[in-house]
Amino acid sequence: MGGPERVGGRRHSPPPRTEAPARAEAPRAERTREAPRAEHADGFDAEARARRVAEHLARPHATDSTAARAVAEREGARPRDYDLNSRTDVGILISRSPQLDDNDDTMRDRHRCGGAAVVNAMLLSGNPEANATALRSVAGPELVASSPGADEALRHMSAGRMSARDTGVLQELAYEAARRRNPTETRPDVGLSRAELAPFMRELSAAGAFPGSTVELENHTMSAGGTHWTVNVDGPHGPGSADSWPRTDGYATVVGGSSALSVPGATGRDSHVTLSADRSVSDGPD
Repeated sequence: MGGPERVGGRRHSPPPRTEAPARAEAPRAERTREAPRAEHADGFDAEARARRVAEHLARPHATDSTAARAVAEREGARPRDYDLNSRTDVGILISRSPQLDDNDDTMRDRHRCGGAAVVNAMLLSGNPEANATALRSVAGPELVASSPGADEALRHMSAGRMSARDTGVLQELAYEAARRRNPTETRPDVGLSRAELAPFMRELSAAGAFPGSTVELENHTMSAGGTHWTVNVDGPHGPGSADSWPRTDGYATVVGGSSALSVPGATGRDSHVTLSADRSVSDGPD
């Protein structure tokens, strides 16, 4: 203690005390930058969240970045899995899984509302094992393998317990899988069209997704430009609706029963994709 130390097989005296503060500061700064990802098992990182929110929140009706960041920080500080067979837990999970996240494995935050609507439909419809099996089958082994975290998230869904990080990963997986359903849609980094979501929903239904439920994906015309997908579900647990875009408090919106879903900034309905009780899928403009 305090005497010469052995470094690289040679005797070495410690540096003078006057140098210690400068030498100690650099490693501490590095640890500060790296700590969030190692610290938060759910993958939430306050610095990354702030950067992502700043990049993506360009719409006038979008959320306040401070509130959105706070949601991610709280979830990251208390990472947990939610019981997908509990309607209460499902509601909490959806609200804490807005499509804007700080996960560097998901890069389509601003555009993946269609994928988020599909995943929220699965959560609201119940039967997580059937939904996970269908999504894995329709996405295909190549896309699942190449999508960071997707295999693990699907296993978690199948087991009936998911984290907010898992939800974001599956939103991205559904978005990417749906984009491949219509080869004529070659637009990079934009939201899903009806031409992509309708065949995707048909394949999911045929693979056993949304058992015992009707699903309506609504595409809203937004005052700031573009469109935005939300979902209404009526299934074994009753009716429910969800909007993945974060509110001004940073949370996504989920409502149940007869409550109507209010979509900030929406001026009308552009189109829909509907899964009926007979398992058929229809779509059209509105």
